[in-house]
Amino acid sequence: MCGIFGFIGKKPNLHLLEEIAGLASTRGVHGWGIAGEKRFVKGKGKLEDHLHVLYDFGEEPFIIGHCRLATFGNYNGVVQPLRSERHTFAHNGNVYNYQYLANYIHYTMKTDCDSEVIGALLDVGYSLRKVSQLLNQPYAILATTKKGMSAIRKGLPLFVSEREEGTYFCSRAFDRSEPLKEGKEYSYS
Repeated sequence: MCGIFGFIGKKPNLHLLEEIAGLASTRGVHGWGIAGEKRFVKGKGKLEDHLHVLYDFGEEPFIIGHCRLATFGNYNGVVQPLRSERHTFAHNGNVYNYQYLANYIHYTMKTDCDSEVIGALLDVGYSLRKVSQLLNQPYAILATTKKGMSAIRKGLPLFVSEREEGTYFCSRAFDRSEPLKEGKEYSYS
């Protein structure tokens, strides 16, 4: 199971961000990526060996990270988070019906990554809640929206902690975090 983490707010507590990224890293050992509004970095192996890169994201209004455990598909170097035309997102889980969903909205996949179709569905106007219903699999998703960031999960863990400086997310429990309720879309700005 992959690991995802994120932040949205004023300015992240970089020590806390490093802690939750390290926790997420234990769930994915084959590759990692971190995206902000202006920056994107990725690498092979465990993120926990590269946590220093988080300090380059100290001024970003949002951060989404992904630690990949290769279980499905041929990714040919594609690392999440992914960026679609209007969204940045990370997905934990498999989208077994991704070809069907892409055909349904007349979308041509650009990569071999099954999660790519999530961004395409969001771009054509589906809410994150509706996208999650179409997946019909366990998932956890973080995605940017026009007003901030949304999070949703079903069957896979995703924890949240709202603090003075902003909101943190991680697929592993961390200090003062609570699990999101299943199937409910949460929005943060």
